[in-house]
Amino acid sequence: MMKSGVLCRSFLGIVSFLAVSAFTIVENVSEAQMVSARQIYAYAKAGNANALYNLYGYLDAQDSKGNTALCMAVMDDNLQAYNLLKQYGANTQPNCLSAALAGGSSSSTFLGMGSTGWIATGVVVAAGAGVAVAAGGGGGGGGGGGSDTPTKCVHGKIVNNKCVCDAGWAGADCSSAYSCGDGYKVSCAANEYSVAGDTCKSGDATLKKCVVHSVMPNCNTFKTDEDACLVCKEGWSGKKCEAEYDCGSEYKGLCGKDEYSVAGDTCKSGEQTLIKCKAHSSMPNCDEFRTDEDSCKTCKEGWNGSKCETAASCDTSYALSCSDGFYVDESDTCKSGEQVLKKCKPYSSMPNCDVFKTDEDACETCKSGWTGNKCETAAA
Repeated sequence: MMKSGVLCRSFLGIVSFLAVSAFTIVENVSEAQMVSARQIYAYAKAGNANALYNLYGYLDAQDSKGNTALCMAVMDDNLQAYNLLKQYGANTQPNCLSAALAGGSSSSTFLGMGSTGWIATGVVVAAGAGVAVAAGGGGGGGGGGGSDTPTKCVHGKIVNNKCVCDAGWAGADCSSAYSCGDGYKVSCAANEYSVAGDTCKSGDATLKKCVVHSVMPNCNTFKTDEDACLVCKEGWSGKKCEAEYDCGSEYKGLCGKDEYSVAGDTCKSGEQTLIKCKAHSSMPNCDEFRTDEDSCKTCKEGWNGSKCETAASCDTSYALSCSDGFYVDESDTCKSGEQVLKKCKPYSSMPNCDVFKTDEDACETCKSGWTGNKCETAAA
């Protein structure tokens, strides 16, 4: 029978071994403990293998709901993040796994695991400045139970008798470029955009997650970093060019009766080409405006000019009142602005007339001994 002192020393030796295994890879324990499960998952999603390598032994940190980064990957159906966490030592059988499988993909399976399939285990070890979780069962680069040390680790480091690959590499000896899966490319196609923050290392190359753009029939040039349009076709606006362009209230399909269209100034709104309409200047003497410029087509009588601003000029034979030797022809007038001028005509020769009529070419009073309209007949 083993003595109690020997048992005690053996137990302490086991605890010391586990504590050393848990913390030798992390240089700063207090800094590692401050990293949340959500942050660890973000590193895995981004393919940040260096961060995961430096967090070896802390990858099973839990959030307030008990979820680890690996469970978050399962819930998001993110195979790339899952494999990377597994590769760098995350526990693949955490207590949150059943709930993660139940709340994950529509089929409630992930890598062949169902919500009732696996039972998680783990060992909690107290040491140094805090508590670390030593991953149990199935971790890709986890607990070092193996006895054979690899002889070659091409792109990685040997940790606990296993080859832990650098970011972008996979395989037992880390000699194969990591397969990122569908959608990851060096550069996206013209009809694709790269998902912000979603990258994956494959060998020495950093690949982008490329997704096909939504249908945008009114887009000329797609954005390369989001599902949106950089340059819309003329007449369209909006993130995906789904809205008719707002030209403003001055642009119309047809100008009003008191407006004119500005030559050459048009705007497309959707499939419509609108014209810019401006109100005519004040033209009180205009009867009819022009539709293509700020001027008058037909002025009121008595007015001239492009905007009917000038009184029309009549020739010198028109006047407000006629002088001696002229009579008014009432049938012949001329408007100049608001004034109506009369046509002044010279009288015919009437040597026998004493007083001329003012409104016709005739005599009002003949000389004694003469008669007739123009006093041309001797009186009887």
